Amino acid sequence: MTDTVRKAGTTHQGKHQEVYEAQRKYPRLILDVPGILVKQNEEIIKVIIHDLSIDGVQMRCDHQTAGIIYPSGKFIKPGKGPLVQITFSLPVEEATRKVDATCQIFYISGIGDNQIAFGLQFRKFKGNSGANIDHFIMQKIEPVEDRMRTYLETPHSIQEISEFMRMEVN
Repeated sequence: MTDTVRKAGTTHQGKHQEVYEAQRKYPRLILDVPGILVKQNEEIIKVIIHDLSIDGVQMRCDHQTAGIIYPSGKFIKPGKGPLVQITFSLPVEEATRKVDATCQIFYISGIGDNQIAFGLQFRKFKGNSGANIDHFIMQKIEPVEDRMRTYLETPHSIQEISEFMRMEVN
């Protein structure tokens, strides 16, 4: 692994994290759930799935694990990252639903003390994994829409609406 990956927050990749964030097509839901990453050589690695959108996840790990996942630590050109398999569970209603997907590494970024973030784009789902993600996202979005609808049905001042729009979304 190169020194550029070891120095969290000062990596070439880390400087571009804001660019990756701005390029996101879809909002992200924070998860912070354990996951398993399997490299093409079938090496199994434990990771944390930090967030999820309809088109991918951000996965996090320590520097040592990042060196196993992506040993070169070099900048990843769009569409050129290696393929990996990820598996994790989503809390949906009263149960959990499994996600098993092939992903392409989109970026790697140092994000803090001994922590590296990988952006992964979904390429292929196994079984009902895609439907499980859709169901999870809809479960999280619908309550917000219902709250907005209920709120907007009664008159409010501009100040009240402004404060409401800054609400925390769970």
